[in-house]
Amino acid sequence: MQLSSFVRAAGWRRTIGLLGLLAAVLFAERLLGTADVSEAHGYPRLIDGDSLKLNGYEVRMLGIDAPEGRQNCQKNGKDWACGREAKRALLRMIGGRKILCRFEGRDKHQRMLGTCEVAGKNLNKEMVQQGHAVAFGRRYNREEGNARAARRGVWAGTFERPQEWRRMNFGSADG
Repeated sequence: MQLSSFVRAAGWRRTIGLLGLLAAVLFAERLLGTADVSEAHGYPRLIDGDSLKLNGYEVRMLGIDAPEGRQNCQKNGKDWACGREAKRALLRMIGGRKILCRFEGRDKHQRMLGTCEVAGKNLNKEMVQQGHAVAFGRRYNREEGNARAARRGVWAGTFERPQEWRRMNFGSADG
């Protein structure tokens, strides 16, 4: 039966309802189908210093919080673009190589939460260790303490924690 014959036979309202139901099923299948993915590897596209796109997934790097892209910090009495620098630091660490991200669920924005590595090096940990991100939770507290003591990255001057900066500039602390 051709589509036009089906539409006439079933009625246009029923056809639109069936098409809507089909779209909802396909959307739910896509959403639920990605929940089973435990890892992804490939060449990422960076969003900022703690989030990226990898193989169609938006990934939030677990346990860290990097300055936002538009966030400035202060060093030697002057503003510096610490958010842009965090993204550049992550880009340098990746060095054009494939990365592997292991997922541990999703955040409330449905982004995959993951620990990412390149050539066996934990990028999440390294971002905090170098002072380009702060620990978010307890996972990288030791690395944050080391960066603070050595005055690396954001710890070389003064800054607002990214969560606080988002709250003041976007009205939300979500990363």
